[in-house]
Amino acid sequence: MLYTDKGKRKVFNLFILLILFIYIVYLFLDNQIYLNNSLEKSLVSSHKTNIENKNIQYKGLILGGSNSAFGISAKNISQNFGINFINVSLSGEGYNLKNYDHFIQALLKKNIENNFDYVLYSSIKFFNSPPHNNSKKNLYGRHSNILFPSESILQRIYSQFTGTALNLSNSFELDKYGDIKEYNNLCTGEVEKIDLVIREDLLLNYFTQRAAMLRKYFNNQRIFFLIPPTFTDLSLSKEFKQKLILELRNFDINVIEEKRINEIKFYCNSPYHLNKIGRKIRTENLNMDLNKIFNKAP
Repeated sequence: MLYTDKGKRKVFNLFILLILFIYIVYLFLDNQIYLNNSLEKSLVSSHKTNIENKNIQYKGLILGGSNSAFGISAKNISQNFGINFINVSLSGEGYNLKNYDHFIQALLKKNIENNFDYVLYSSIKFFNSPPHNNSKKNLYGRHSNILFPSESILQRIYSQFTGTALNLSNSFELDKYGDIKEYNNLCTGEVEKIDLVIREDLLLNYFTQRAAMLRKYFNNQRIFFLIPPTFTDLSLSKEFKQKLILELRNFDINVIEEKRINEIKFYCNSPYHLNKIGRKIRTENLNMDLNKIFNKAP
């Protein structure tokens, strides 16, 4: 009986070790698959390649989240002002302040010879409360705890066999301005309006922190915070906008509330992401807003 119990325990221990081994192997494979198919990794890699381009001198920087990656054309703004802008926006605005801080540091180290004059920062956090400033995700959108896979084994098997597994990084190509070249493979699924409760108290603190971060690296540049167009019915109160303008004025930062784009046909795969035509409309509107400000400047 004792021998039998020891044998069962041995088999059980071997089974546990086998399961642990399989899980570790899957974590490794999951990480490789995620990075190879990561939209975020594709964006970061393309931005670093563009910023190292010695054949073009950038004077304007576009930062923010995926709303500006999809919705602002740096090429169009460059043509409007006669100086080169580059769009280096990130998915989820880097997911937290620390990630974005490190990202800007890395870009500036690679681009020391370029002296930026203008910085535009576009954020959907105005319409996506509360802002998750303490997100545990890294710059690539992956949870910082490597013990958890990005997708369960069953979910991955299902997506592979049903053909729903997409490799967005292969279709997310940027030009030298950081603009998306083609939207065809990106604009999938239906766009639906999102109904959220805006926590304006949290937003004010969020953007104060972002303003402080930007001024840490861009002491003398003209900085503009953009409130972007979205396919939502959400709106910010007049009181909040006044508070925001006053708060950011302490950092010498202008606030631009962009013209709304309310037609669904101009959106791509999210109420925050414009398609190619929508990007053209938004950028032209933004150019007009910036022209008004610069014409008023002494």
